[in-house]
Amino acid sequence: MLGLLIPGLCLMHASVLASWLVEPHIVTHLRPHRSAQSMWAYLKKVYHQDIDARRFQLEHAIAMFQHGSLSIQDYYSTFLTLWHEYADLVTADVPIAALSTIQTIHATTRRDQFLMKLRPEYESVRSSLLNRSPVPSLDICFGELLREEQRLSTQAILEQSHGSSGTTTVAYAAQGRGPPMHSKNLQCFCCKEYGHIAATCPKKFCSYCKKKGHIIKECRIRPQNRQAQAFQTSVIVPPVATHDSPSAACSVPAPPAPDYCTPEMVQRILISALSAMGFQGNNSTKLWYVDSGASNHMTNNPTALCHVRPYAGQSSIQTANGSSLPIAAICDASSKFTDVFLAPQLSANLISVGQLVDNNCVVNFSDLSMVWHRRLGHPNTQILSHVLNSDLPSNKDHYSLSLECDSCKLGKSKTLPFPLHASRASHCFDLIHSDVWGPSLVSSHEKFKYYVTFIDDHSRFTWVYFLRSKSEVFRTFTEFLAYVDNQFSTSIKTLRTDSGGEYLSTEFQAFLASKGIIHQRSCPSTPQQNGVAERKNRHLLDVVRTLLLESSVPSMFWVEALKTATHLINRLPSQVLHMESPYFRLFAKQPSYDHLRIFGCVCFVHLPPHERHKLSAQSVRCAFLGYNMCQKGFVCYDPTLHRTRISRNVIFFENQHFFLVSSSTVSSSSTVVLPSFEQQFSDLHPVSSRFQPGIVYTRRSRPQSLSVAHPISDPTTLQMHSGNSISALTAALSKFDIPTCYSHAAKHDCWRQAMQEEIAALEANHTWDIEPCPPTIVPLGCKWVYSVKVRSDGSLDRYKARLVALGNNQEYGVNYEETFAPVAKMTTVRTILALAASSDWPLHQMDVKNAFLHGDLKECIYMKPPPGLFPSPTSHVCKLRRSLYGLKQAPRAWFEKFRTTLLQFSFRQSKYDTSLFLRKSDMGIVVLLVYVDDIVITGSNSALLGQLKTHLSESFHMKDLGPLTYFLGLEVHHSLSGLQRATSVDTPMELNVKLRKEEGDLLADPSLYRKLVGSLVYLTITRPDISFAVQQVNQFLQTPRHLHLAAVRRIIRYVQGTSTRGLFFPAGNSTRLAAYSDADWACCADTRRSITGWCVFLGDALISWKSKKQDRVSKSSTESEYRAMSLACSEIIWLRGLLAELDFSETDPTPLHADNTSAIQITTNPVYHERTKHIEVDCHSIREAFEARVITLPHISTDLQIADIFTKALPRHRHCLLSSKLMLVDQPASI
Repeated sequence: MLGLLIPGLCLMHASVLASWLVEPHIVTHLRPHRSAQSMWAYLKKVYHQDIDARRFQLEHAIAMFQHGSLSIQDYYSTFLTLWHEYADLVTADVPIAALSTIQTIHATTRRDQFLMKLRPEYESVRSSLLNRSPVPSLDICFGELLREEQRLSTQAILEQSHGSSGTTTVAYAAQGRGPPMHSKNLQCFCCKEYGHIAATCPKKFCSYCKKKGHIIKECRIRPQNRQAQAFQTSVIVPPVATHDSPSAACSVPAPPAPDYCTPEMVQRILISALSAMGFQGNNSTKLWYVDSGASNHMTNNPTALCHVRPYAGQSSIQTANGSSLPIAAICDASSKFTDVFLAPQLSANLISVGQLVDNNCVVNFSDLSMVWHRRLGHPNTQILSHVLNSDLPSNKDHYSLSLECDSCKLGKSKTLPFPLHASRASHCFDLIHSDVWGPSLVSSHEKFKYYVTFIDDHSRFTWVYFLRSKSEVFRTFTEFLAYVDNQFSTSIKTLRTDSGGEYLSTEFQAFLASKGIIHQRSCPSTPQQNGVAERKNRHLLDVVRTLLLESSVPSMFWVEALKTATHLINRLPSQVLHMESPYFRLFAKQPSYDHLRIFGCVCFVHLPPHERHKLSAQSVRCAFLGYNMCQKGFVCYDPTLHRTRISRNVIFFENQHFFLVSSSTVSSSSTVVLPSFEQQFSDLHPVSSRFQPGIVYTRRSRPQSLSVAHPISDPTTLQMHSGNSISALTAALSKFDIPTCYSHAAKHDCWRQAMQEEIAALEANHTWDIEPCPPTIVPLGCKWVYSVKVRSDGSLDRYKARLVALGNNQEYGVNYEETFAPVAKMTTVRTILALAASSDWPLHQMDVKNAFLHGDLKECIYMKPPPGLFPSPTSHVCKLRRSLYGLKQAPRAWFEKFRTTLLQFSFRQSKYDTSLFLRKSDMGIVVLLVYVDDIVITGSNSALLGQLKTHLSESFHMKDLGPLTYFLGLEVHHSLSGLQRATSVDTPMELNVKLRKEEGDLLADPSLYRKLVGSLVYLTITRPDISFAVQQVNQFLQTPRHLHLAAVRRIIRYVQGTSTRGLFFPAGNSTRLAAYSDADWACCADTRRSITGWCVFLGDALISWKSKKQDRVSKSSTESEYRAMSLACSEIIWLRGLLAELDFSETDPTPLHADNTSAIQITTNPVYHERTKHIEVDCHSIREAFEARVITLPHISTDLQIADIFTKALPRHRHCLLSSKLMLVDQPASI
């Protein structure tokens, strides 16, 4: 519909619009103008500025603009407004092609100027942002500065709660306004004077409205302030009085606040923060709990809430006990504290951590109390609180709470205490308690197995000395007595010990009498009378166990752990001393805790000038192992040199355990730099420094059942890295004793029951007949052998007692003849595993209970009755019917019995491995492999396997272990997902290192070297990548030297870093053989003999390999290669025969790859030659095999020769390449 235009009405509407769009003080100047054109012409003439002039004004405003007293949000908004206007002005006429470059330059400049103008308290954040590469954008910087502002705001509240002024605490809004007022260190950003802030400055000036008397955050004209006015008020929170008290709002004196934060203080801080956020009301006195599990803020009291909205949803509050609480409404406490669930049945008010984070709040969870708990050696909560409440540890910005430390629970255990003595020595050294502990299963390099303690009764200060034998106690006491006399100018009056022989020697007693020292001894079998020393030993060992367990430190460092434990206990408050420390009682001054660090953590030691150059690393990564008592330095273990370093220039990474992290990549965020070293160690006290690390190795028994989530990435054998050594020390510290004789074992119910079970099994098997002893026969003796069977995880399985005949008294030809019993070859084991994986055959395992007792004796043997068989002595003896353990012929008798049983069940014994039995029929093939009493069964027909198990169970006492998981120390894992990834690692032997027989110093005790090499030789069964390195160190078992031991340690470090490796037998694999042969000519530095290396694959599965020094010197590289090819050919012939028995016959010749053309020519052209006439005849058997088409000899490039890994040390990249070709891979954790 059309209407008429009325001029007067349009003019009225235009005037109204003008009043809306233009500032009031300008509208009055526009009244004479009747049209928009005239208005615009007037405004342009009055207010128009030249572009260059405006640009100058904006640049000057940006240059002069400062953070001042603005919040980060206000500062960012104002700064960005100026910059946006400036950018729009200067880029108005810029071509589009150059616009992107100018905008990038402006963004960088804008960010730099924004950071440049920040207040000093944000210097740390600014430095962190500028040190990043690349430097973050302005938006990211703004976000981090917001979080820092919130942190500073919370810190200000905490500082006000901890203040000692005794007045009320003022908590400011959550936007953050810096530290409390009236601080002498504060600077006003309006007048630049100290002693106050801009909010209280008499000269304050508003940068928004340009008026005096207020600052921008108080400006009423500013729109943001009108919207957030509720959040800029301060709230008075009394430190003691409640809000219900009449004096709640007035300034009242308060007692000095403690140096830590109590739960009551936490509640007051929370109430202050809520009030500062606009949350007012009588509900503020109710308890509020910060809950990380709560999805929303929740309360049960609506009186302090506003904007109540009915809840229309179907959800409810799920509590910890499983019940549900209805949500009555959703409320707001303020514009910042919104969406609070109102549930009247809720028992407490909850603040949701997740909702706080969603609202751009920062929640910080601190565990500094736990850090000090670990630094101080895991003391109890009462002692820890006492230390933290004192002024001793400087810069402890934390609060003490209840601690839950798993290491304390694992390392400490106690029984009910005996009554305490009422009397106490009145002066230091009037009474000294002493006790000797040991022997330890873990001895140091200096053979320390014992230690002796001396405890002063008055101060309870403890000194520890390490001993090689108990006979050194007297000499150690004389040293301690001289130390007391020289350092404290006093003498020892009384020495209290147990009745051990080390204290009762004639020499010791005469010395005590000559010095006038009274020797008090406890009664026999009454250690409680020497309770102070006994309790101190337990306390020390509790701390030692906890320190080792908490940081997974190997037991070889138990001496360092004990010295650290002594150092800490002497400096910790004691309840016996009324919360004073032994150090304070002895030296009359407080100890320092500032030098303490967490035992076993990662540290970096600055290298001295002679160990570094300008381009090398300036420090070395070590493990922190305690404090040196004679030098002002830390004791740190250097793994590269296998020795300890003592240095003051150490940087600690306390949140990283050295013995759990193999990577050298360390976060710098956790770096702790030491303060003044002289001040830290001014109170150190010397303790005997006699120590060297030692090591113990234990043999792992087979588990009864094994089922792991990640079989090879987390195998049970990996527990030896830290668990076994720790367990060995734990056993030593607990003085666990396995009986060595019947009289000792008969005193314990567990061992008596084990012997009764063994006797019952022997009698059920009809092992003997009780008969009178013939007069001409001297019966054999017998003995009980006791052991503790443990599971794969180290837990106790059962107590085991085995009756063993003393076969060492047998005579050849009289009561025994043949003793040989065959066992399975490891090559046969690997071949069976490869065939089973390739053909998808099931693998089962069975175990024979008391296997030897099934063997029938042909000889007439009489044995004395075992102890415990008869209640009283008798003239009757046991005539043995079965091959009892200990008899020389027992293994052979058992194998003959087992072999006969299998042959009766239509099995055939292999010609190539006598421990392998086969049964072939139209239904399929069954393969059985036996190693003493361990049996592996596989085959193509599951029904035949079931029949075999039934037959064996009817013939012997069998135990079906189910699918094969553990056999001869090998862990077997079945997986359908196959190979997913492999990880490259370092090498087991250094490149170009030639070990010599007589180079270096001899080892004082070669037993450790021999044990290590023996273990590594066994490990080569499944680790072909270490075969050459182990062959090298295996040459020096007779006279090992320190250089040889260093090579062994390198192999162990390599194995530790590749502990998840295993041989991979792929499913659906080919069954064709392929071999590789190589030799390293004259590589032995002592004999100039060559090294032979070969390997044989069944499809892609490695089943046989060898690294061996040749038995004579070769005149040329061709001759050494020819000998190696001949040995590999012998293995091929044997494997072809074994596979033919298993119905996997090889019809085509087996390729034997070699890289020496001359050696191949000698084999393929069997003619007389001057250079080969001296080679033994047996080596020429390879020619016959070649002519019979058993083998072929394809030439292969040296770069592709896999056998190269068995003849020499290789560089890292080539070692990793050849290891992968051996199908030696890391099992991924996802399997």
